[in-house]
Amino acid sequence: MERGDYVAAITHWQKLVSLLPPDYQDIQMIHDGINQAKEFLAMQKGGKQMLAQLPSDKAPAVAAANPAAAITGKVSLSPALLGKVSPTDTVFILARAAQGPKMPLAYCASR
Repeated sequence: MERGDYVAAITHWQKLVSLLPPDYQDIQMIHDGINQAKEFLAMQKGGKQMLAQLPSDKAPAVAAANPAAAITGKVSLSPALLGKVSPTDTVFILARAAQGPKMPLAYCASR
């Protein structure tokens, strides 16, 4: 969104929402980002037309219901960092495309 590419931001965040379970703790924050990007897009010249062409974020979350769409793994900190964190710290994990925009395709926050 920093580059002003609100269409890409909305598209990626809608995709992210479709991959998350509906009760995900930070889903409202993502929806707020989508709404803000839509507001900024609507203020641009021709933005309302672009907004009308975007897929609805109310589409069913098919991927979230599909376990095959899940990514699993184990995350651990290097021994050099262990003394610099506490059990209440939050770890953010971002997934980005190998090529293309740097916008996260998915993310996870965990304590």
